[in-house]
Amino acid sequence: MPTQTLAMLTLMSPAWLLGLVAAAGLPVAAHLLSRVRYREVAFPTMRFVEQASIEASKIDRPRQLLLMLLRILALCCVVFAFTRPQWEAAAATQPATGGESVVIILDASASMQRTQRGATLFDQARRRALAELETLDPARDTASIILADRSPRMLLPEPAANHVLLRERLAQAECTSETADLAGAVSLADAVLQQQGKTGRILIISDGQRANRPASGLAQLAPGVAIREHRVGGLDAGNLAVRIADVSPYPPVLGSPLTLRVDLSNFGPSANTVTLFAEGAGDQASTSLTLPPWVMTTQTLSLTPSEPGLQTLRLWVEPADGFGLDNAAGRVIEVAPARKVLLFTDNTTAQYGDTAAERVALALAPVDGDGATVQVECKPPAAFASLAEHTGGGACWVLTGIEAMPDGYADILRQHLEAGGGVVWVVDTPAARRAANGLAFSPLRFTGEPAHETVVAAVRFDHPAFAVFEGPARASLVGQQLPGVMQAETDAEVLMRSADGRAILAMQRVGRGRFFMVNADLNPADSDFASQPAFVAWINELVAYAAPGPAMPEPLHPGDALPHWFGGHAAIDRPPGDRTADDADDRVTSTGFYRAFDTDSQMIAGVYASIDPDESDFTAAQVIDTSQATTRTQRSHTALGGVTAGDTMQLWPVCILGALLLLGFESLTLLSYARREGGV
Repeated sequence: MPTQTLAMLTLMSPAWLLGLVAAAGLPVAAHLLSRVRYREVAFPTMRFVEQASIEASKIDRPRQLLLMLLRILALCCVVFAFTRPQWEAAAATQPATGGESVVIILDASASMQRTQRGATLFDQARRRALAELETLDPARDTASIILADRSPRMLLPEPAANHVLLRERLAQAECTSETADLAGAVSLADAVLQQQGKTGRILIISDGQRANRPASGLAQLAPGVAIREHRVGGLDAGNLAVRIADVSPYPPVLGSPLTLRVDLSNFGPSANTVTLFAEGAGDQASTSLTLPPWVMTTQTLSLTPSEPGLQTLRLWVEPADGFGLDNAAGRVIEVAPARKVLLFTDNTTAQYGDTAAERVALALAPVDGDGATVQVECKPPAAFASLAEHTGGGACWVLTGIEAMPDGYADILRQHLEAGGGVVWVVDTPAARRAANGLAFSPLRFTGEPAHETVVAAVRFDHPAFAVFEGPARASLVGQQLPGVMQAETDAEVLMRSADGRAILAMQRVGRGRFFMVNADLNPADSDFASQPAFVAWINELVAYAAPGPAMPEPLHPGDALPHWFGGHAAIDRPPGDRTADDADDRVTSTGFYRAFDTDSQMIAGVYASIDPDESDFTAAQVIDTSQATTRTQRSHTALGGVTAGDTMQLWPVCILGALLLLGFESLTLLSYARREGGV
């Protein structure tokens, strides 16, 4: 089989060729302008000087022309270096008859939107694909181009010999904000080649992200086919990515702080100092930090919603880097008007009587009406069974004065906790202690020793549930006398201890929820703790921290379909860059907020779309080249200054080196002339 070798010179910035005209013309213009014109005056005694001048000019003129030529060449080399020339060499074995079939896989993932040297990586890949088409013989060879995004597809339904039409479709192709399914693209390319009755090969033009490839490699998907990869751009540039990891509590509550947990990743070889901003629901916050290279860190920001209903929550970092699609994140959140607390007690008489349940209710919701931030409902323990289908959702259950637990209470409590609900159980009766010991996930296991009065001696003020107690306020908890404290064993996190080491307050995480158990009697007849101001802050903080709510929904990614509840809403606000056609199904094509509005311009639905997190990591994969080990196509290498087939050599350093050598030669020439004229 004869071998066709392609070697071509390409310019990444051809506009600089206009500078070659100036580079060649400036030295000539300077030379002509430096010539001095004199008025000739006949002077007999100067005829010998004139004759000597003519003889000297015959020697000096070639010298000046040589120096001018050296300067022109040096300037041309410098200007030509700005065009970023590169030499590409490729060799492909052509069959003697029948031609070949080439499948070009063009990476159209989000990372290909990066800009280098004034052009996006996708534009550079497009130019490389066009150059590959130029090497084919339309009379013998067929070509196919596969655009690789989440759903790889061919630009033309069949392999084309009409390369003009294929080039037109290639010129119209656009990069997406999706991730690339290169494995699916290679499998599709292999299926296309198997339908052809000629030798075939696959060329992948990509930025080489490792995240878009299976661990086993792409070559395994098309055994026996020659696969070569051409890289565009560099993967050594840094990139900063921001992602909302969690919002707690979710849904947030009007007037109560919500905590944003944000993941910041620095995919780069150098440290980055940035400022993280957050705004939404009528509040804003920011923090500055320095990210070491190749590090992911988690930051927390706090916002206090002042506007109820659907609200947009947006985060971003400044200064932005060269890849802006992952510099911002967002969510559409529903701000609840009040936190819901269900108070379970056997003392359900009017006003609950003068009991711990009454003091808990007054501490949580001292004001009735629209101004209350906590909605308290009192229920008997038997209501557990009817609430089995309404657990979680960010509600907190407070249990106190329990004399008997219903059947199946353990499963109901676990279901509530795993769904993001909270439980604060005041174990103040013998029946409650027995029921607590029946839970496999109970924070405390009571040993049955008699309960006695004790003093609070140690409090974990570094815990978020006690963040409100600062300075002198801490003294309001330490030293409190609490009756009914039993000896208990625990593997949970103990937040309050007595002077003799007994656990007074312990917390156990169950699913997303948190289970607080209070080992003390809070009845006003036995203790005045529930009547003190410290109790109000204490119980409110426990209830707020106990119920983080369900897991925050994951954001959509470009390529996903919009939720069904967007359908039927004529007024849909799409982010800039969305390319959804009028006759297409509602799909996410860009990053940003997608919001639906009613006829009164009120937002009734909304989601945030962000790129796939894998698109932020530019770590390179191994270059694919199976051309030397294939049974269907044999490819050769072209030795050109160390450049092998399919490789690219940057020539601008050669241009700069040539310019320096020319300037050095000019200096040596001037020094030589000076020595001769000086008689050295």
